[in-house]
Amino acid sequence: MTRMPLRRIAAVIVIAFWIVMTTFLILRHYGGKTAQGPAASGVISEGIFGERWFGVYQKETRIGYSFWKFERGDRGYLASETLKLRLLVMNTQKEMEVVTKASLGPDLGLDSFTLSFMADVAIRVSGTVRGNSLDIVIESAGGRTERSIQLKERPVLNLSMVPSVMKGGMTPGSRYDLHMLDPSSMSVEPVSLVVEGREQVSSMGKMLDTVRLSGSLKGGDFSVWLTDQGEIVKQESPLGFTLIRETRDNALRTEGPAADMAEASSVPFHRVLPEGLSSLKVKISGIDPTGLDLDGGRQTLRGDVLEIRREDLKGVSTRKAGKISPDYTADSVFIQAKDSRIIARAGEIVGTEKNPLKAAERINAWVYRNIKKTSLLSVPLSPAVLRTGRGDCNEHAVLFASLARAAGIPARTALGLVHDRGRFYYHAWDEIFINDWIAVDPTLGQFPADAGHIRLIAGDIDRQTRVVTLIGKIRLEGIEPRP
Repeated sequence: MTRMPLRRIAAVIVIAFWIVMTTFLILRHYGGKTAQGPAASGVISEGIFGERWFGVYQKETRIGYSFWKFERGDRGYLASETLKLRLLVMNTQKEMEVVTKASLGPDLGLDSFTLSFMADVAIRVSGTVRGNSLDIVIESAGGRTERSIQLKERPVLNLSMVPSVMKGGMTPGSRYDLHMLDPSSMSVEPVSLVVEGREQVSSMGKMLDTVRLSGSLKGGDFSVWLTDQGEIVKQESPLGFTLIRETRDNALRTEGPAADMAEASSVPFHRVLPEGLSSLKVKISGIDPTGLDLDGGRQTLRGDVLEIRREDLKGVSTRKAGKISPDYTADSVFIQAKDSRIIARAGEIVGTEKNPLKAAERINAWVYRNIKKTSLLSVPLSPAVLRTGRGDCNEHAVLFASLARAAGIPARTALGLVHDRGRFYYHAWDEIFINDWIAVDPTLGQFPADAGHIRLIAGDIDRQTRVVTLIGKIRLEGIEPRP
């Protein structure tokens, strides 16, 4: 069977990550807790109150706007943001809107929040801090999921960063440590901010004297420029996205979409490879492999040479088993293996089959045949995918992993690059553990997956955010492909 061009079903990881980086009032609207403790409400600059408009740019093209508001509430503060974007994804124009509202205590600590994501699939996430836990509710496609996150400390939004930095004199070289809620993984992540120095920035027709702060979230670097009064005038996020303070009229004049997200993030290759490769050897450069899953299982990394060999499934069930983490059989925010509908569907698919390899093959074939292949601007939640029956490779991978785990087969998602017509596209697939890890691709119907799959990250789907730091940097040179 001739497969659908991968560019039409590639993972839209760049969009999901950037939404996390820019829509949750965590990085941009100030943030966090310093080593000396949260800022007192009495030192909050008046410059952060009121309404602000920002134009959102992809390279030089204005693709949307961000409108945010910060005000006093009954017992603390209220922060809100509306982000609207027009994007080109796999030759299809898409519009999305994200509305975030947060209630903060007098010390700027997070009390509660709601985040509504409206695009191909509507998603609403709400959370409330209760003692040492953050209770999360996720609603999507008619389903509801509840999770509770145990906290080592009360999470904060980054609105306390500006008063903390201003109180410290914004001295170049000063460092501020934050603990922020990351809605992509429903976890609290450490972030450090550094005061870099003073710079002139153009905003609203004026050259403004600002202080630049830099930081990194999961390896994704960002910069923020603010005035001495605490007003944000510019932010640069990964992948060429920039926010610039503008008037309301200018911010609303959207020009986008700009470049196609999937094409712009793909990796050029100097040859067209045949389908069904059993072996592939490439030189990989431009990135630091530390923290990636390039080496292991079917992949071998020696220096800058990476070799991938498609697994031989003969006798795999009789091989000596290795050890794996219990995480790969557990329930998670995205891979919901304990959902009653997932369990029931897995039972229907597997039936009386006791051989785990054959059972996994049945699940792979079912997902390939029954989930419509289409690009989605969404967050993949397996029960929602089962209900809607459509999605790109993210949805296929999450659903397969959930069904496999529900059937008692350890599984995890993999994210990397897959060859298609002379380029490598970012793509998500799965790995199952049957005495060893085996790559399978329910989106392309491959069992096992061919050697044209270059794994960068393995685990749960939230680890995709690590890959954003590699986009535009990876270089591949073919050495030895074998059909």
